[in-house]
Amino acid sequence: MNASPAKGESASTLTDIYDVEALKKLFNQDEGLPRLILLLSPT
Repeated sequence: MNASPAKGESASTLTDIYDVEALKKLFNQDEGLPRLILLLSPT
């Protein structure tokens, strides 16, 4: 089952980030927009 975004909406993507500087850059890039950061651990 593939759910497509509704008309006028954009698809979201998940990005693997391996260092704090990359996180800061991506986070600040979307200033003023809602953002979600997921921290997942296999343990």
